[in-house]
Amino acid sequence: MGSWAVRPFNVRKPAIPERITIIFQGGFVGTKCRIEVSESSNRPEWQAWTYIHSEDANRRQIFDLITHRDGLPGEGIQSMKLVFEESSEFPV
Repeated sequence: MGSWAVRPFNVRKPAIPERITIIFQGGFVGTKCRIEVSESSNRPEWQAWTYIHSEDANRRQIFDLITHRDGLPGEGIQSMKLVFEESSEFPV
């Protein structure tokens, strides 16, 4: 059993993400999503940060991340990626 990962999001200066907005299209909905972060964007060393659980819907879904700051480095992160562990459409 595998998983799907979205291409990492990179920023130039360390940042602390506050929210993420997702719109699923084309039939795929990742119902269980692991958010992984890295302090570096050059050679990322990924660490699991938190999970979000989305609905099987193609409308905009907003997830507040500010409550999950505990797992972040003090200066913030430079890379973040989404790993979809479960999908409503087909096994990943």
